[in-house]
Amino acid sequence: MRNKFFFASVFALILFISIHTPLKAAEQVSLYWDKKQLNVGVDKQVTSDIIIDTAGKKVAGVGAVVKFDPNIIQAVGVSTQGLFKDYPLKTVDNELGIIKISGIVGSINELYSGQGTFATVTWKGIESGASIIQYVFEPGSTIDSNVAVTYGNGDALESVQDLYVGVTEDGPGEIAGPTNNQDDKTNIDSAKLDPYGPLPNQAPKTSLDNQPESVVEVSQKGAISRNTLLVFAASAIFIVLMLLAIWFARRKAKSQTTIVVPK
Repeated sequence: MRNKFFFASVFALILFISIHTPLKAAEQVSLYWDKKQLNVGVDKQVTSDIIIDTAGKKVAGVGAVVKFDPNIIQAVGVSTQGLFKDYPLKTVDNELGIIKISGIVGSINELYSGQGTFATVTWKGIESGASIIQYVFEPGSTIDSNVAVTYGNGDALESVQDLYVGVTEDGPGEIAGPTNNQDDKTNIDSAKLDPYGPLPNQAPKTSLDNQPESVVEVSQKGAISRNTLLVFAASAIFIVLMLLAIWFARRKAKSQTTIVVPK
């Protein structure tokens, strides 16, 4: 009876930990979209937000380089949300299918930390089809999508998330207006761009630039979250406790065994 009660208690504890441990995304500095899939009709417009999550780190700026298939969908507007003091670069090339946006803080005393909307892109459906809107990203590189910091190699971005696109004749969205709307404060530059050209230096010059470079751990996509590690650890503890309980039960059973000696 005691053994059954012991096993039931351990199982209840593991179940409680699993249920009450919040499901968190891996704690990585990341750029992603406010949605995983974008549906839009031909000649109609929808918007999507670029989200920055610094995972608790203080950053000096963000650079987003986005590529898309201009035969399927095109960008007709880019607006910023004031997350940073200055946005020195905000360009769209609907021939190459490239968007470049960069934002930087005003000073070293204004480093940003948190999760927020970096920019909003207005998209127009061009032709029925499916495609993917992708961040141009190479871990550790400062000439593509990056999150600027004042240490290491200057880039803390670890993870990005693509946006899947579906364009249909009768898809959702508002009727598309003029591509270059003068009332829109967004500066749309349709000049030819080098998709992999450098963004402006986003790390303000500070006294920290002279300190020895610290090692920056760059993780690949799909890092195991803390919640997953907790589940594995709880399972391992449960197995160990179960084996110990079995061992104690067998030992106790042996000590209580009565040996009858024939007369």
